[in-house]
Amino acid sequence: MENKDQGKKAHNNKAPATALISLLVMIIFICVIIATDAVTKYSRFDFIARHEKTIVNTELAIFALVSVEFFGKAIIQAFKHRGIEPVGHNVRAILRGIVYMVLAIGIVSSLSSNPGLAIGIGTVTGVVIAFATQNLVGNIFAGVMLAIVRRCASGTTSPFCFPAAR
Repeated sequence: MENKDQGKKAHNNKAPATALISLLVMIIFICVIIATDAVTKYSRFDFIARHEKTIVNTELAIFALVSVEFFGKAIIQAFKHRGIEPVGHNVRAILRGIVYMVLAIGIVSSLSSNPGLAIGIGTVTGVVIAFATQNLVGNIFAGVMLAIVRRCASGTTSPFCFPAAR
Protein backbone atom coordinates (compact mmCIF):
# COMPACT_ATOMS: atom_id res chain seq x y z
CA MET A 1 0.00 0.00 0.00
CA GLU A 2 2.83 2.38 0.82
CA ASN A 3 4.55 1.66 -2.51
CA LYS A 4 1.46 2.82 -4.42
CA ASP A 5 1.31 6.06 -2.43
CA GLN A 6 5.01 6.67 -3.04
CA GLY A 7 4.49 6.03 -6.76
CA LYS A 8 1.66 8.59 -6.85
CA LYS A 9 3.81 11.14 -5.04
CA ALA A 10 6.66 10.61 -7.50
CA HIS A 11 4.24 10.96 -10.43
CA ASN A 12 2.69 14.13 -8.98
CA ASN A 13 6.15 15.68 -8.46
CA LYS A 14 7.05 14.98 -12.09
CA ALA A 15 4.42 17.37 -13.50
CA PRO A 16 5.71 20.53 -11.74
CA ALA A 17 9.30 19.69 -12.73
CA THR A 18 8.26 19.27 -16.37
CA ALA A 19 6.33 22.54 -16.24
CA LEU A 20 9.36 24.30 -14.80
CA ILE A 21 11.60 22.94 -17.55
CA SER A 22 9.10 24.05 -20.22
CA LEU A 23 8.94 27.51 -18.67
CA LEU A 24 12.74 27.77 -18.63
CA VAL A 25 12.91 26.70 -22.28
CA MET A 26 10.35 29.38 -23.19
CA ILE A 27 12.42 32.03 -21.37
CA ILE A 28 15.57 30.85 -23.17
CA PHE A 29 13.82 31.13 -26.55
CA ILE A 30 12.68 34.67 -25.77
CA CYS A 31 16.29 35.54 -24.93
CA VAL A 32 17.50 33.92 -28.17
CA ILE A 33 15.00 35.94 -30.23
CA ILE A 34 16.13 39.16 -28.54
CA ALA A 35 19.79 38.21 -29.04
CA THR A 36 19.20 37.50 -32.74
CA ASP A 37 17.73 40.96 -33.15
CA ALA A 38 20.73 42.50 -31.37
CA VAL A 39 23.29 40.47 -33.36
CA THR A 40 21.87 41.56 -36.73
CA LYS A 41 22.89 45.15 -36.00
CA TYR A 42 26.62 44.29 -36.13
CA SER A 43 28.35 44.20 -39.51
CA ARG A 44 30.44 41.12 -38.62
CA PHE A 45 27.34 38.92 -38.71
CA ASP A 46 26.29 39.60 -42.29
CA PHE A 47 24.80 36.13 -42.81
CA ILE A 48 22.50 36.54 -39.81
CA ALA A 49 21.52 40.02 -40.96
CA ARG A 50 20.60 38.74 -44.44
CA HIS A 51 18.51 35.87 -43.08
CA GLU A 52 17.08 37.58 -40.01
CA LYS A 53 13.46 37.04 -41.06
CA THR A 54 13.93 33.29 -41.58
CA ILE A 55 15.88 32.87 -38.35
CA VAL A 56 13.37 34.80 -36.26
CA ASN A 57 10.45 32.91 -37.88
CA THR A 58 12.12 29.60 -37.01
CA GLU A 59 12.74 30.72 -33.45
CA LEU A 60 9.14 31.88 -33.10
CA ALA A 61 7.86 28.57 -34.49
CA ILE A 62 9.89 26.60 -31.95
CA PHE A 63 8.75 28.98 -29.22
CA ALA A 64 5.12 28.44 -30.25
CA LEU A 65 5.53 24.65 -30.18
CA VAL A 66 7.09 24.72 -26.69
CA SER A 67 4.42 27.16 -25.50
CA VAL A 68 1.53 25.05 -26.77
CA GLU A 69 2.95 21.99 -25.01
CA PHE A 70 3.41 23.97 -21.79
CA PHE A 71 -0.12 25.34 -21.87
CA GLY A 72 -1.48 21.95 -22.95
CA LYS A 73 0.02 20.29 -19.88
CA ALA A 74 -1.37 23.06 -17.68
CA ILE A 75 -4.83 22.57 -19.21
CA ILE A 76 -4.69 18.82 -18.60
CA GLN A 77 -3.65 19.37 -14.97
CA ALA A 78 -6.50 21.87 -14.46
CA PHE A 79 -9.09 19.44 -15.83
CA LYS A 80 -7.49 16.56 -13.91
CA HIS A 81 -8.04 18.42 -10.62
CA ARG A 82 -11.71 18.78 -11.58
CA GLY A 83 -11.95 15.06 -12.32
CA ILE A 84 -12.52 15.36 -16.07
CA GLU A 85 -9.07 14.66 -17.51
CA PRO A 86 -10.34 13.39 -20.92
CA VAL A 87 -11.85 16.82 -21.59
CA GLY A 88 -8.42 18.34 -20.92
CA HIS A 89 -6.87 16.05 -23.52
CA ASN A 90 -9.53 17.12 -26.05
CA VAL A 91 -8.94 20.82 -25.34
CA ARG A 92 -5.18 20.31 -25.70
CA ALA A 93 -5.71 18.53 -29.04
CA ILE A 94 -7.84 21.43 -30.32
CA LEU A 95 -5.24 23.96 -29.13
CA ARG A 96 -2.47 22.00 -30.84
CA GLY A 97 -4.43 21.82 -34.09
CA ILE A 98 -5.04 25.57 -34.14
CA VAL A 99 -1.40 26.39 -33.39
CA TYR A 100 -0.13 23.90 -36.00
CA MET A 101 -2.41 25.40 -38.67
CA VAL A 102 -1.24 28.93 -37.83
CA LEU A 103 2.40 27.75 -37.96
CA ALA A 104 1.85 26.05 -41.31
CA ILE A 105 0.34 29.24 -42.75
CA GLY A 106 3.25 31.26 -41.36
CA ILE A 107 5.83 28.87 -42.80
CA VAL A 108 4.22 28.91 -46.22
CA SER A 109 4.06 32.71 -46.25
CA SER A 110 7.70 33.05 -45.18
CA LEU A 111 8.83 30.54 -47.80
CA SER A 112 7.10 32.47 -50.57
CA SER A 113 9.85 35.10 -50.37
CA ASN A 114 12.65 32.56 -50.95
CA PRO A 115 11.81 29.96 -53.63
CA GLY A 116 15.12 28.07 -53.28
CA LEU A 117 14.50 27.46 -49.60
CA ALA A 118 10.90 26.46 -50.35
CA ILE A 119 12.04 23.87 -52.90
CA GLY A 120 14.61 22.45 -50.48
CA ILE A 121 12.18 22.18 -47.58
CA GLY A 122 9.49 20.76 -49.88
CA THR A 123 11.89 18.07 -51.11
CA VAL A 124 12.93 17.06 -47.60
CA THR A 125 9.30 17.05 -46.46
CA GLY A 126 8.30 14.89 -49.44
CA VAL A 127 11.03 12.35 -48.70
CA VAL A 128 10.01 12.21 -45.02
CA ILE A 129 6.34 11.70 -45.94
CA ALA A 130 7.30 9.04 -48.50
CA PHE A 131 9.27 7.04 -45.95
CA ALA A 132 6.55 7.50 -43.32
CA THR A 133 3.79 6.20 -45.62
CA GLN A 134 5.83 3.38 -47.13
CA ASN A 135 4.21 0.66 -44.98
CA LEU A 136 0.74 2.12 -45.47
CA VAL A 137 1.01 2.12 -49.26
CA GLY A 138 2.49 -1.40 -49.19
CA ASN A 139 -0.37 -2.68 -47.06
CA ILE A 140 -2.99 -1.08 -49.31
CA PHE A 141 -1.37 -2.60 -52.39
CA ALA A 142 -1.16 -6.02 -50.69
CA GLY A 143 -4.84 -5.81 -49.74
CA VAL A 144 -5.86 -5.02 -53.30
CA MET A 145 -3.75 -7.90 -54.61
CA LEU A 146 -5.30 -10.31 -52.09
CA ALA A 147 -8.76 -9.16 -53.08
CA ILE A 148 -7.98 -9.78 -56.75
CA VAL A 149 -6.11 -13.07 -56.40
CA ARG A 150 -8.02 -14.79 -53.57
CA ARG A 151 -11.68 -14.88 -54.36
CA CYS A 152 -14.30 -15.74 -51.77
CA ALA A 153 -16.04 -19.08 -51.73
CA SER A 154 -19.35 -19.36 -53.60
CA GLY A 155 -22.34 -18.40 -51.51
CA THR A 156 -20.44 -15.83 -49.40
CA THR A 157 -22.19 -12.48 -49.13
CA SER A 158 -19.38 -10.15 -48.22
CA PRO A 159 -18.80 -6.76 -49.85
CA PHE A 160 -15.13 -7.77 -50.20
CA CYS A 161 -15.89 -10.82 -52.36
CA PHE A 162 -15.70 -10.46 -56.11
CA PRO A 163 -17.63 -12.64 -58.54
CA ALA A 164 -15.62 -15.41 -60.13
CA ALA A 165 -14.36 -14.80 -63.65
CA ARG A 166 -16.11 -16.78 -66.37
